[in-house]
Amino acid sequence: MGVFLLSAPPVVPPSRARRFPVRSQWEGWDGSIWDLHTGAQGVLLLQDVVGLHHSRHDRYLSSSRAVPGHRLRGTRPRAREVVWPLLVYGDTQEDWFVTDKGFWRTIHPTLAGTWRVSVGAQVRELRLTALLDNPDDGYAMDPYLNGWAKYVCEMEAAQPYWTGEVVSRVFEIGPVSPIDFFDAAGSPPFHITPGSTFATASISNPGDVEAYPTWTAVGPLDDIQLGVGSVTIDVPFNLAADEVLLIDTDPRNQAATLDGVDATTTLGFQPLAAIDPGEDRALTVVSTGTGTITCDIVPLYFRAF
Repeated sequence: MGVFLLSAPPVVPPSRARRFPVRSQWEGWDGSIWDLHTGAQGVLLLQDVVGLHHSRHDRYLSSSRAVPGHRLRGTRPRAREVVWPLLVYGDTQEDWFVTDKGFWRTIHPTLAGTWRVSVGAQVRELRLTALLDNPDDGYAMDPYLNGWAKYVCEMEAAQPYWTGEVVSRVFEIGPVSPIDFFDAAGSPPFHITPGSTFATASISNPGDVEAYPTWTAVGPLDDIQLGVGSVTIDVPFNLAADEVLLIDTDPRNQAATLDGVDATTTLGFQPLAAIDPGEDRALTVVSTGTGTITCDIVPLYFRAF
């Protein structure tokens, strides 16, 4: 009499057609890149993604019995919660094991990675760390045996705004080469110089919230004055050739470094100015020497697209 073994048919992973349609890329804290849209590395982002739209805001109100309703005093965005439904798969059992191990190594509770979302030519980014409130979802089947597994990955953006591409303005400081006004032979030397554009320089903030400039000055430069409109930073020292002064005016990260060494105390207390959303603000750039000055802002957005 023959012996018959009964087994369940092989389990196949869910169709890739259910992937999330917006292009997503994950750059782990270790620098590894994972294409979550095509699943080229064996990790695919599925539908029901959370974190692409508005984050929750706390609202600050005041009220009085003499006034109907209330007055909105301001808002504060909370940290953004992110949820990724994921499929991790491999062509073989060993492929799945290596892929699963390598990907989850990039999801860390304190070391942030970058979620990069693109729609057409527009690219926005969000820095994420892992939430480990519910770390074990359990396996409905043996993933090693089948070569794939579905997960729900929960993460958090401590800075809840999506960041857009950097907007930069670069100013070259230096003597202007004279241009001969009279070119006829034997005519006396007479020169005119191009008008400086620094007086009319401006920068625009295309984001949804205010943005604070980061200034980078590369020497040699003397008598440096930088600012937004009439709110200026007076640098109390000069820069020698190739010295680099970086000033981040964002109150959340406010700092100054000179050749990578902290110079916040040396720079002293300075007034700061933000560029409001949708505004085009005049910049103040004054200096002598032959170096360069760059003004950068990072636009911040409520949503990924």
